[in-house]
Amino acid sequence: MRASPIRMSGKGKQRKGKKKESPKTKENVEGYRDHDSCGDDTIEVEDSSETDIVYDSNNDKQKENTADHAKSRSKSTKLQDDSRLQTPQQPNSGSLIKQPTLKEGKNVPKRATKTDNIPVKRSGLCTVFGYAISGISVVALAVFIAYYWPEEIRPGFLDMTNSDDNFNYKKIFENRIKEIQELFPNQTERFWKIVRSRGLAHLRNKKPSQPLVFLLGAPPSAHAVVDCLAKKLAWCLDPNVSPSNFIDGAKYHKDDGDDTKKILDDELMDIFKKGVRSALVMHLEQLPPPSPLLFYKYCDNDEAPYKHAGIIFTVYLPQEPNVSLLPVEAEGTIETFLSDVAWSKYPYESDSISALLSRIADTVALVSHESGEVVQTVCDYVQK
Repeated sequence: MRASPIRMSGKGKQRKGKKKESPKTKENVEGYRDHDSCGDDTIEVEDSSETDIVYDSNNDKQKENTADHAKSRSKSTKLQDDSRLQTPQQPNSGSLIKQPTLKEGKNVPKRATKTDNIPVKRSGLCTVFGYAISGISVVALAVFIAYYWPEEIRPGFLDMTNSDDNFNYKKIFENRIKEIQELFPNQTERFWKIVRSRGLAHLRNKKPSQPLVFLLGAPPSAHAVVDCLAKKLAWCLDPNVSPSNFIDGAKYHKDDGDDTKKILDDELMDIFKKGVRSALVMHLEQLPPPSPLLFYKYCDNDEAPYKHAGIIFTVYLPQEPNVSLLPVEAEGTIETFLSDVAWSKYPYESDSISALLSRIADTVALVSHESGEVVQTVCDYVQK
């Protein structure tokens, strides 16, 4: 409620056009002009002939409140100006920044950043969907390996299309053929062409229909080098090959044929199950019958158990081929020697011999002699 105004006269009368105000009253008036919401109680100053002063009965209390409010206003303004000087202006990025609230007697709070109080929303549906996709992928991969991964390359054999140099057998074969070609300079260009082209054709095939088979024949002048060259060739096919992967037929020359066949079968099975891609059988002509018939299974076109493998046979010919023969005719003397000489005195059926030769004589090459220096520096080291 508004207090009843009391008019002052007599001693309170002043000259016309002048007002008698205390400095404190003037400050209070200015404070009320700045803050219209401070209350309904006001001080009215009338400029009349009698210059009356109107005030409330609670004037003293209002003066104290008005002075305190004005001081608070001045202090808040000063704090706000200091905050603007200390905080650099941020460019307008289109986002709203929460402004701090200034309170009397408290420090100015820090400005909020864009990332303050922003909750991270995680969708439960997305999480469940991600787990479901991962589970389906693992199951699909397991089914593929169990039912569609070729048996001969599980688990030891690796995919030849692997880009890693450790498993890129095609690249390894190319590079190492160049190396051994320099070690054996007397071998003909035809020999290297047969070995290189047939080997790369097999290694490029992702699903070969049969294993890679080399039948290397050596006349007497090349007996000292043929096994050495064959070991290097096995090394080109697979860098993991070791001397334990080499089978010497001469060691079984006097043994029982059936027992030898079983021993050779176990050895070859053990080699290829370990993941080794190449095996060497030396002195094929000295294996006792019927042990050589074992190789029909390993070199078959359709039923071979390890089609990614490479098998190398060496045959020691008893004499040099006729120089008048063409290269392909000279290579044919290797098959003739096996069928008509080496295996003729054993109880082989002619059909069995022909079928076996059709498998192991897939790629035939004739080895040439090398100098004594090559035999000493290369072959003696390989034999050790």
